[in-house]
Amino acid sequence: MSNVSGFDVFVLTLSGKNADPIGHGGVADRWGPPPPPSERFKEEFVFLRPGKEETWSGNVDGPATPGKYQIVGVYMPAYDQVHDLVRLPETQGLLIADVVRSAPVIIEIK
Repeated sequence: MSNVSGFDVFVLTLSGKNADPIGHGGVADRWGPPPPPSERFKEEFVFLRPGKEETWSGNVDGPATPGKYQIVGVYMPAYDQVHDLVRLPETQGLLIADVVRSAPVIIEIK
């Protein structure tokens, strides 16, 4: 996902081990120094009002091995950047600076 700080999705076995056959990596879409924190807050974060949700879709590129798996979404902010942003007056009560995991969704590949 471009320009959405800190979101990731994992395909795990039911015991919690990584099940992605390709491996796992991260993506960065910025070269050079970051913009000022107030600009980053406006450009790189998604504001969710209470009771609302945001969804994305994507593909797991690799062979599908039959079995049961869990899909887990995680918000993992880049701590060095997030702690600069949480100090801004406009972010008070609007920015989560800790890791948040979704409830797992169990799938079965036959």
